[in-house]
Amino acid sequence: VDPLASKILLISTQSIEAGVDLDFDIGFREVSPISSIIQTAGRVNRHFGEIRGELYVFPEISKFTNLIYGDLYKVSGAILSDLKQKEVQESEILEISNLYFQKISNQLENLHIKSEIEKLEFENINQKIEDIMNDNYKQTIIIEPEENFIKNFEAKIFEIKNSPNEKFTIRDLFKNHIRKLSKFSINVALKDMNKLMPNLKQINGLKDMFYLPFGSSYFYSAEYGLKKDTNLDIMDEVFD
Repeated sequence: VDPLASKILLISTQSIEAGVDLDFDIGFREVSPISSIIQTAGRVNRHFGEIRGELYVFPEISKFTNLIYGDLYKVSGAILSDLKQKEVQESEILEISNLYFQKISNQLENLHIKSEIEKLEFENINQKIEDIMNDNYKQTIIIEPEENFIKNFEAKIFEIKNSPNEKFTIRDLFKNHIRKLSKFSINVALKDMNKLMPNLKQINGLKDMFYLPFGSSYFYSAEYGLKKDTNLDIMDEVFD
């Protein structure tokens, strides 16, 4: 963007938080988790100009903040309530960040996830993290991209869990393998999840993680996503 050009007004989604090299004199954003607010602040006076940058955070107006961010927003709530009507200086950001992540860390510690990691009890870890980040409005399912993809994925899980590697090596291998699912995941409303459940299959080795088998075009298409206008209660012949 040419800094000498006319003033630019950018209206953006969360993509503005992703470390893009943009620099604005002033920013406005709806309330969100503290980590997201700080990321947005990083787009204001990014190049340290002479004019002090300002970011204004305004109350929720979309009514979807909790739906989008879940418990991260709840953790931020108590901290943000203390900052209302207060001007926060850049020098205070580190202290606020530490407090935010400490609250998240406390929740993790309270659930003894550290001990589960040491025991390599992956299913328990999945369940406890799910409990922390539980969102009653949406659930994640996997759309199988090709035939036998999940079957091969499950075989690799079994291979990793039973490998002779050191336990932390196993943990890292497991985490990297799980990431392969992310590009094929979608979030669905809880009511749609319940209707779709008879047509889903569970991924062996991952607690409460379900997938829609390859070829289920009656329910899902890459172009339009989940087909909510179909009868999700029926059993597609592809599952026979």
